[in-house]
Amino acid sequence: MDASRDMLNITLNVNEHEGIKEVILTTPAGADTLQRMKSRTVRLRCPLKGEGTYTLCVYRKADTLCTGPTYAEGGYHPKWALQGDSLHLLRSF
Repeated sequence: MDASRDMLNITLNVNEHEGIKEVILTTPAGADTLQRMKSRTVRLRCPLKGEGTYTLCVYRKADTLCTGPTYAEGGYHPKWALQGDSLHLLRSF
């Protein structure tokens, strides 16, 4: 079995990374955390076999933004954008 099909790979683009303290991707099988944003693009990955859901949270100095549980399958590469005070799903697979 192809191991890449058992992983969820998320890309998050942000307009302004100042003030972001942490970004966390969570699936039922694990979590991936980025604690220092050094660029406007973040890549996170988590185990996800078959079908399931994930949550993406951005912790900022003033607030926290999280997606609701979002459907995905192992091997998906969703792309998100943080624009102002909202997370926008640009591509779901």
